[in-house]
Amino acid sequence: MIVAEVTYGQKDYARAIRFMGRRQNRVFNMFLLIAAIVIVSWLYVRDPFGFSWWIVPAIIALLVLWYGLMRLIATWNVSRQLRNAPAAQGSHIWTIGSEGINIAGPISRGDLKWEAIIKVLESKHDFFFYTAPKFAQFLPKRSVSGDESLASLRKLITERMGQKAKVL
Repeated sequence: MIVAEVTYGQKDYARAIRFMGRRQNRVFNMFLLIAAIVIVSWLYVRDPFGFSWWIVPAIIALLVLWYGLMRLIATWNVSRQLRNAPAAQGSHIWTIGSEGINIAGPISRGDLKWEAIIKVLESKHDFFFYTAPKFAQFLPKRSVSGDESLASLRKLITERMGQKAKVL
């Protein structure tokens, strides 16, 4: 049995949301890049001798500005949501065992049996326990004390989830 105490912060939630939505973000960013290439190509084909090459860095700068603005808005949205979510405040105790996962907070408690988890992914900073294709409970690695506990957690996840687990 592994026990971890977590106090989630705004950065934790923002990181988790980015991780869970990374495929959608990649598609959107690829769409923006393709749109920029099409616009530059169209401008060049339309008037190749009058084409000003300063347009290329200007479009790149606009894409970087757009990306930064989207990150800023996402961070602001997470902080706004957290202010209005009492169950997300305070420390949470994760108890992970052979039966499943128990997460207990100051005003909430939840149990997940391993059968309810469809996949487990490990990122650089967190473990994600997916209960739906785009929704997961996440456990920051910093809350699991020591390399031995991390190894035990990885072993337990692999034993319980098999091929549905992707741990480092």
